[in-house]
Order: sequence, then structure tokens, then C-alpha cells
Amino acid sequence: MPSKRKSTSEAPTMTQDDIKKLVANSVSAALEAQAANMENTNNATRPRETLVVRKCTYNEFMSCQPFYFNGTEGAVGLIHWFE
Repeated sequence: MPSKRKSTSEAPTMTQDDIKKLVANSVSAALEAQAANMENTNNATRPRETLVVRKCTYNEFMSCQPFYFNGTEGAVGLIHWFE
């Protein structure tokens, strides 16, 4: 049985090439906006170089005297141990 509904407007079909161009244009516009945003940001108060996280050795960790956790309490015990 044929459909009784008729659409008065046809949706334009998009090919894969059209979709790729649309995505590429959107990405390039977003990157340009991000670059402009970064240039306009006041970076006077920010550090110029990335801070490196200090490595912690086992001896340094143990010198903080952490609570004993043997791992048999499960997730709840681990959460309580962190608190």
C-alpha cells in the first residue's frame, strides 16, 4: 500500500565529500577561534613553562607514615583509607 503522506519539500542529500568538507571547515573554524582566544588571554600571571611533578620514592612515602591498608577491605575500605 503506498504511503499517504507526501512531503512538500525534499531534504537535500549530502555526499561523503560534502560531509568531509563540512567537518573540515568546522574544525578549522574552531581551531582559529581557539588560537585567537589563546592570543587574547592575559598570560602575565601564568607560568611560562610546564611544572614537572616531583617524583616520590617509597622511602619518602613511608616517611609520611601512611595508615596501614592490606587490601582485604574492598572498595569501601580503600575509600576510608584515603580519607
